Amino acid sequence: MTAPVPQFSVIVPVCNEEAALKSLLEGLFAALKDRDAEIIAVDDGSTDSSAELLGREAQAGKLKLIRHQKNQGYGSALKSGLRAAQAEKVLIIDADGSYDPADIPSLIKKSGQAEMVVGARKSGFKVEPALRRVLKFFVLRLLRYLAGFEVPDLNSGLRLFNKNLALKYLSLLPQGFSFTSTLTLIFLSEGYSVEFLEINYHPRQGKSKFRMSELSSLSLLLLRTVMYFNPLKFFIPFSLLILLLALFIAFFSIFALGQFMDVTTSVLLVSAVQIFVLGLLADLLLRLRK
Repeated sequence: MTAPVPQFSVIVPVCNEEAALKSLLEGLFAALKDRDAEIIAVDDGSTDSSAELLGREAQAGKLKLIRHQKNQGYGSALKSGLRAAQAEKVLIIDADGSYDPADIPSLIKKSGQAEMVVGARKSGFKVEPALRRVLKFFVLRLLRYLAGFEVPDLNSGLRLFNKNLALKYLSLLPQGFSFTSTLTLIFLSEGYSVEFLEINYHPRQGKSKFRMSELSSLSLLLLRTVMYFNPLKFFIPFSLLILLLALFIAFFSIFALGQFMDVTTSVLLVSAVQIFVLGLLADLLLRLRK
């Protein structure tokens, strides 16, 4: 007899989270005790007692356990969980104690109105290092310009979304911490309904695995993703910038230097036209793909 498909699948990526894992799982079991949900824990190469704790809970039948023999990354753990999830609705939550499982019912309640509900951290930036807050600020400003979206929280680790939509873009989703940021941008760019629900955010327990290099990777990934879904947002401003530079050099060389820099000006003008045409071709290919 085939087992019934649960209403929700909850994915918990875990890598050396012994400081918070026990209380997180207890909170999850309590929040989901009256709901038709499966819990999938993905052990991403843990070397502390997290692996042992997850093994005991799996043997007790409280959760399904997927193990990575070595650490493959946050996004990779979520991908493994997505492939194993049975339900159409998938909820992800970090295992570091920064998110409260008690907020899950509120996300579930709001999920009937959207393809994705993101837990927007109302105090998240206050508990992060200053440099990380500053860099995230500029990343969010870049997102607002390139994609035209005002996003309260781009990379929250507590969210509920449609599994099949995420699987559709699985090849675009990265293996690292930028997984959630990219997923948010894809859903918004493709016109899927995304809701943001304000939640509390607590300082993580244990050592953070986030590296500042992730933010530079995030910025490049953000630009790449926007170019994939809306290339004109990048190519047109870039071509206008080259055009303005060409005009500036032309007028400066004529009126300030007394000698027209015709070769430099011509190269820049041709480059501006080529970049503009390339943007039009990229946009045409995107529309044909859709």
